[in-house]
Amino acid sequence: MVVAVRPSNDTDDFGNDFFGNVEETPTTQIYALGDSLGSDKQERTQGSVELQELVTQALAMAELRTKENPQMAFHEATRALVVKGTVEQHEIIQQAVSAMIESRSASSSKGLNPGR
Repeated sequence: MVVAVRPSNDTDDFGNDFFGNVEETPTTQIYALGDSLGSDKQERTQGSVELQELVTQALAMAELRTKENPQMAFHEATRALVVKGTVEQHEIIQQAVSAMIESRSASSSKGLNPGR
């Protein structure tokens, strides 16, 4: 008979627990948005709200909001999104940013008013 003994410290020096899970340290990344959210401040404000809603929905569907939520801020002067989150959260956020940019670019090229 084999008996597994679980040590009192569940993780090794690298943050791996003895059950194969990795403890993730949040990192900060900056996503360049440029004029993709709009050409004037009002459009950019609306676009940043829509982007944050998209990210929130995507993280919820991926069940990544059950952990600590990512911190997000839109930096108006540089038109960038600053995010602190886990690797998995950053993957979803990158997809959301790409989808938003592509969607707004397609709307603009068809003469539609982006963000409306």
